[in-house]
Amino acid sequence: MRLHTRLLSLLLLSAAPVFASAGSPQAKPDHIYLKSGEMVIGVITDQIPGESVTVTLPDGSLRVINIAEIKRTDRERDTGAASHRLNKGYKGIYSFSFTKGGAKDLASNIRKPSSDNIELAVVQGYQVNHWLYAGAGVAWQFYYGGYRGNERSFSNFPIFANVRISPLRNYITPFLDLRGGGYVGKLHGAYFRPSLGVRFGITRKCGFSFAIGYTVQTISGDLWLDRDFKSFDRYFNLKTNLSGLTIAATVDL
Repeated sequence: MRLHTRLLSLLLLSAAPVFASAGSPQAKPDHIYLKSGEMVIGVITDQIPGESVTVTLPDGSLRVINIAEIKRTDRERDTGAASHRLNKGYKGIYSFSFTKGGAKDLASNIRKPSSDNIELAVVQGYQVNHWLYAGAGVAWQFYYGGYRGNERSFSNFPIFANVRISPLRNYITPFLDLRGGGYVGKLHGAYFRPSLGVRFGITRKCGFSFAIGYTVQTISGDLWLDRDFKSFDRYFNLKTNLSGLTIAATVDL
């Protein structure tokens, strides 16, 4: 028992910024686990070997703990990184993306002029834990060049479910982002976007991300008027593939 007490005292001495760091605002906190199950967070500023330690708590008050009550102690060595990690709770994701596309009429298999577009999206959801986020969102897509030679610019409005998987618990972490849903309005069809990216933690609740992926999307419900050489009017209900490579910048709050 006396040997155990001495070893615990040596551990506390090595982990504590004893007198030199007593008044330093940058002193990193110690996590002191008691045998009762309680955890005390503070800076160990003094101790009597084999008897007790004095802990300065975050509010500035002092607490004296008997050595016999302590199970173990750990130093928080990376408070900066910990404050930037993904934390459980409600979170919104806001993104801007650009898709380099090519339009193809699926009925005639004729490739049309490019269908490049920009997209603004809002997702609201929940960070289940550090690696899984689930939510739902809506986006506005603007096809500024149309998708046929005589087509004017137009907009689409996809709604989708969103899942983001972040395998690492670092403030810089790669992630897999999956979006899937469809369009609402005059034009309708399927919308699916898998992408890979990297998130950079800015604060405890905010991060910035870059991602690259591929947007798989088709639309139908577009009536196209064609006048042939006999002056007959013909309408085609086109189903068009607007898929393309996508790059995105994202902020999560």
